[in-house]
Amino acid sequence: MAFSQDDSLLVSGGLDRNVILWNTQKKSKVKVYEGMDIEVVLTCAFVENKAFVIGGHDCTLNLVNI
Repeated sequence: MAFSQDDSLLVSGGLDRNVILWNTQKKSKVKVYEGMDIEVVLTCAFVENKAFVIGGHDCTLNLVNI
């Protein structure tokens, strides 16, 4: 998981290939990205507050615009 630069968002991913974008101030889900085109989500990183990158053990990276 990773926090955005201003700590207002959190992105998390897991073994189920789903990625969840969270609003940290409201402590609620903003959006669920189901069944991402990646085998297993192992890492997440924000690109400014406009997108995030997810990566998996199969060496693929996906850029997701918010």
